[in-house]
Amino acid sequence: ADESGTITFANPATMRIFGHAPNDLIGNALTVLMPSFLRPQYEEGLRRYSSIEKRHLNSQGMELEGLRKDGKVFPISVSLGEMSKDGHRVFTAFVRDTTEQKRAEESLRRTHSYLAQAERLARVGTFAWEAPGRKPLYLSDEWYRIYDFDPGHEAPTWEQYLERIHPDDRAGLQSASDRAIADKSDYDVQFR
Repeated sequence: ADESGTITFANPATMRIFGHAPNDLIGNALTVLMPSFLRPQYEEGLRRYSSIEKRHLNSQGMELEGLRKDGKVFPISVSLGEMSKDGHRVFTAFVRDTTEQKRAEESLRRTHSYLAQAERLARVGTFAWEAPGRKPLYLSDEWYRIYDFDPGHEAPTWEQYLERIHPDDRAGLQSASDRAIADKSDYDVQFR
């Protein structure tokens, strides 16, 4: 886009992402690709940025929302840059549709929530320890409750954890951990 925010070039991906043929976008304001609620913010930002004497724009992976030709709003990641061409500023935007990524993230959040609920109901705590350094990779909320550690503080060390294990069970747990270290694998366990 040029300094006024008018689209001067669009590649074929704009058809796939936004539903607009590239030639149909040339000459239009960039705001045609934005939901109406973002347009005033964009216009004010462009106005402020244009008034700065020494300026340089280089923004990577901003999470925004785009507007498809059919009116559907969808999540995008935008990386912005600028360059000078024939004495004029030219802005570039590389846009990626993040719809599938957001769906996957939401599915993962939901699955994690279900797991946490199942752990509470079953009174089962889960954890994963990095075998070589015996550092915790993951400690569930229920694990913290079972072993009476405060999840608001730094994760306990392996030694602190072993102190909470019944003395009759420590040797077996230590042996399993030693085998995981020898196998160079992480150690995942569930305890009740």
